[in-house]
Amino acid sequence: MTDCTIRNIEYLDFGKVKLLEKAPKFLFKAHELAYNFINDKHYSLTALLAYNNRKLGEGFNNYDTTHPMQLKFSNRGENRQFIHAEIHVLTKTRNIPVGSKLYIARPKCDKSWGNSRPCAGCMVALAKNNVSHTIYVHSNKFIEEDIRQYR
Repeated sequence: MTDCTIRNIEYLDFGKVKLLEKAPKFLFKAHELAYNFINDKHYSLTALLAYNNRKLGEGFNNYDTTHPMQLKFSNRGENRQFIHAEIHVLTKTRNIPVGSKLYIARPKCDKSWGNSRPCAGCMVALAKNNVSHTIYVHSNKFIEEDIRQYR
């Protein structure tokens, strides 16, 4: 693994990240779950919440529904915002332990990895709900980002 500051990776604009040599098992599981719904416009991104190597919950993007938490953390200023997978998993999971990690996957039609970094609003919501790290793909790199500074 290589530690690097965010300015060394194109597009990423804040926080501290680690480049991972391979995808962790929960990122593969999230990828598999999302791929099962790839032809369904409602679910193209999956978030899997884990703590101490134990799955706590999962969430999906859904373009037909929303949640008050999504509106609270939305950075778009819209009255109705579709629910993001990251917010969906937070609303479904009770008593999230401090130090939990969220794995986010967006498979492409050919089953390759698509970019899956959470939006700024979701990063804040995750940090305020005890999630310490997000693990996602950006530019074909597996990335673990420490988000604790957004609490």
